[in-house]
Amino acid sequence: KAVCIVDSENDYKLKMDSVRFVKRSEAADMFSKLYEEITGKVADANSIEYNDVDADSKYKNGIQKCTSLGIMNGTDEENNFSPNKVLRREQAAVILERLCNLSGIELEDKTEKYDDDEKISDWAKESVYKTAELFERSDNVYNPQEYVTYDELEGIIERITSKAG
Repeated sequence: KAVCIVDSENDYKLKMDSVRFVKRSEAADMFSKLYEEITGKVADANSIEYNDVDADSKYKNGIQKCTSLGIMNGTDEENNFSPNKVLRREQAAVILERLCNLSGIELEDKTEKYDDDEKISDWAKESVYKTAELFERSDNVYNPQEYVTYDELEGIIERITSKAG
């Protein structure tokens, strides 16, 4: 889903930026490649076949690798991965914590809570606090239900890569 943001720099000129959000399938592909880059290991693409992942999908290999590693999972008991769903920030935190743990990257817990802490799902809170340094929030608001943008994910990947050495 693309969003168009319009901002007026002055009365005569409008600035338009498009924001692209990351789908689960794209994230799986990026995270499996990042794991391989950091560890120098080739992840196995297991034989899990999700009902909603096309056999010829360009992301199928990345999805299978992330599933095999335990970085990402299916989304329900119907054996679906939901490849076209957009990744939310709290979901990304859980996935990133798993990726860092598997890659040997240590994360420090955020000591202070966010101003919108009550909006973070209980299943994600620990991961949100541990991955806070990767998200680099300038304010003390996390916005757990917001979607992850490509720009945000690129920054996160850069910070993970630099932590890996």
